[in-house]
Amino acid sequence: MSSEFIAFRVVTARDGTEHRIGLAAPEPDDKHGDWYCRVTFTPLIVDKAIYGVDAFQALHLALRLLESEFQTTIESGEFEGPDHLFDEAMAYR
Repeated sequence: MSSEFIAFRVVTARDGTEHRIGLAAPEPDDKHGDWYCRVTFTPLIVDKAIYGVDAFQALHLALRLLESEFQTTIESGEFEGPDHLFDEAMAYR
């Protein structure tokens, strides 16, 4: 896996620790014929590959995973927010 991360965000937890959220561009997995995106959300997820049948699905699933992990941390009270980092409605205003 040699892809470069194309998007990052740093969020700060209530205890002051910084968490880095990252997403890499989709890449083909020549061995299996699928595509994958690398994601990171330190320290919860460290450099994990998310696979899909094509680049669009791999990217979509990677974003959904990051959204789910971030929402879980918001609900646990670890972060103050913003809880709209992945809010699709924000994009359509």
